[in-house]
Amino acid sequence: MADATEALSIDSAARTLRRFFAWWSGELASLLPLALRPGAQFLDQATFVEIEGKRVRLKRYRGGRLQDLDALDLAQLPAAEQPLELRAWLGRSVAAPDALALILHPGDALVRHIHLPHAAEENLRQALAFELNRYTPFQANEVYFDYRLAQGATGGRELSLQIAVAPRTRVDPALSLLVQAGARPAAVVLGDDLRAECLPLNLLPPERRPKRAPRISASNTALAALAVILAGIALSLPVWQKQQAIAALTPLVERARGQAEGASRLRTELDALVQTHDFLLQRKHGYPAATVVIDELTRVLPDGTWLQQLSLRSHPKGWEIQIQGETTISSRLARVIDDSPLFRDAGFKSPLIKGQAPASERFNLGAELESVPAPKPQRVAGERSPAHSAAAPARAPQRLVARRP
Repeated sequence: MADATEALSIDSAARTLRRFFAWWSGELASLLPLALRPGAQFLDQATFVEIEGKRVRLKRYRGGRLQDLDALDLAQLPAAEQPLELRAWLGRSVAAPDALALILHPGDALVRHIHLPHAAEENLRQALAFELNRYTPFQANEVYFDYRLAQGATGGRELSLQIAVAPRTRVDPALSLLVQAGARPAAVVLGDDLRAECLPLNLLPPERRPKRAPRISASNTALAALAVILAGIALSLPVWQKQQAIAALTPLVERARGQAEGASRLRTELDALVQTHDFLLQRKHGYPAATVVIDELTRVLPDGTWLQQLSLRSHPKGWEIQIQGETTISSRLARVIDDSPLFRDAGFKSPLIKGQAPASERFNLGAELESVPAPKPQRVAGERSPAHSAAAPARAPQRLVARRP
């Protein structure tokens, strides 16, 4: 039950949308210029045929009314020759025999306004055929009919329709005469239903209307070509703009690349110069100065020890100090040197021998110098701050001052 209710609600919503779009398209069509409305296009393309007995008239719709083009009287010809003469006459007078529209006189058709439930909207033509005998004195198989929604009748509980009904006995003789002459009528219309605002009612059944391929006018062809050209421009314009942007940026990129390569070369040269410059500084400041070494030896050597020779030499691991002299404390001299923060790995290079002074011994002792951290650059009066001189940091050697503990 719930599924059936949901299906009915969906069907009702679909019908409401169809009615809305039908009303909306009708309102939009009323805003179009007369020359662009569907009725105006039909009137401009169709050639109208009016048959009274054996007299045939061709008409065109111009200036808001039907105008006679030509006429043919078949009454004087034998019945067997009439179709041939009509065929030849239509071939001379009509460019497109399948665009003929047969005109009915007002007395040949019945026009009425009727109301049907909205439920009939799904298959309106079939529903109207079933109900036709209620609104007209004819059965559906006895007449040609057509319908359209009455203007402004898009709301309410019922559909308001305008129908036109013509007995087949009035229409078939004229249609048969045209078919025998090789023509294929595209419409059966009422003479007083021709206006530019809307398409006229076409009483010819849909299955008997000729299926014509839509013809494209020259203006439509030009508009289609213009649309294709504009689409091509719309697709290619962004690509062209990007190519132009790339072409404009290429010199800037090449210039920036050249500048970057130049900066990289300068950086490499600068690093090489810094390494060359820092090599001597590191060699100089990586170890204590000779005066600092002498001052430290003076401080740590105990009384009863005097030096006769001091040498400072480099070796693969750094710098080494070698001292020779006499001492009365040879047993703890190496430990005294090791206790200093400037020396390490102190040891005798040769055996001790008796010295000249009483209770003294001659020694030959060596020790390695401890490396010291590189000094930080110090600002002097008038020098700019590091923020202003970051591009050229001070690398001048600084004087080391050894502090006594």
